Amino acid sequence: MQVAIVGSGLAGLSAAVDLVEAGHEVNLYEARPFMGGKVGSWVDEGGNHIEMGLHVFFFNYANLFALMRKVGAFDNLLPKQHTHLFVNKGGDLRELDFRFPIGAPFNGLKAFFTTPQLSWIDKLRNALALGTSPIVRGLVDYEGAMRTIRALDSVSFQDWFVGHGGSPESIRRMWNPIAYALGFIDCEAGKYGDETGATSCTQCSAGTVANRTGMVGCIDCLSGQYQSATGQPECVECEDGTYSSAGATSCSSCGAGTVPSADGNGCDDCEAGKYADVGDDSCSGCEAGKYGDE
Repeated sequence: MQVAIVGSGLAGLSAAVDLVEAGHEVNLYEARPFMGGKVGSWVDEGGNHIEMGLHVFFFNYANLFALMRKVGAFDNLLPKQHTHLFVNKGGDLRELDFRFPIGAPFNGLKAFFTTPQLSWIDKLRNALALGTSPIVRGLVDYEGAMRTIRALDSVSFQDWFVGHGGSPESIRRMWNPIAYALGFIDCEAGKYGDETGATSCTQCSAGTVANRTGMVGCIDCLSGQYQSATGQPECVECEDGTYSSAGATSCSSCGAGTVPSADGNGCDDCEAGKYADVGDDSCSGCEAGKYGDE
């Protein structure tokens, strides 16, 4: 079988390796001049190897290391000291140092409590918020922690953090820069300020999103997408066999004999000689000796 994979990030590369091992012919398509996506690197004009630097991985990532061993890349791995560097205005350098004999979450608490990027007041408030996080609860009650995490889907990190004692200055000087450096959205995405000089931001309602920083107002999710909760920064694609209109808070299944239209905004009838059951994504041809009469 011939397979085309669009995007040569880590997911595309790992899929290609498995498909080639299974005997398939694979073509990779990538818009950039280098592969790897968030973990990509390239050689500049001076011969220096430049790393994207948009993501990190840790020594408990067993599947990633297995893939690297499979393709012969593991011996080229150059682990770095677990520190992050903030470059502030005027070239002022401050460090976030995770090096600690005990692992997560204690190394994180140590890093955030000792970083010179924050004042002592902000460090104390930061430690208070992180000390009450579900990650700490997960050390003794994993299922309970996961229930808490899932219940936070409609809450921005900034709201949760400040609500648990963290300071807005910590968001500005540390958490937002970390989010930007990792290629994520900022800690307050999913909200908007609706007037000049606004003193607070408003959450977008279900079915709408504010998917970039500084938006005035919210935009509807497109046809074929939905958003069921308030304050979310991105719309979710409807599952196969379902559809939605613009601004929808959920998706619906097409009835028997119909399938979602190409634009995801409704359902189309199957052609004569084809059929579909409830929730099917495409029409199927009738078997020999049978027919579809409408």
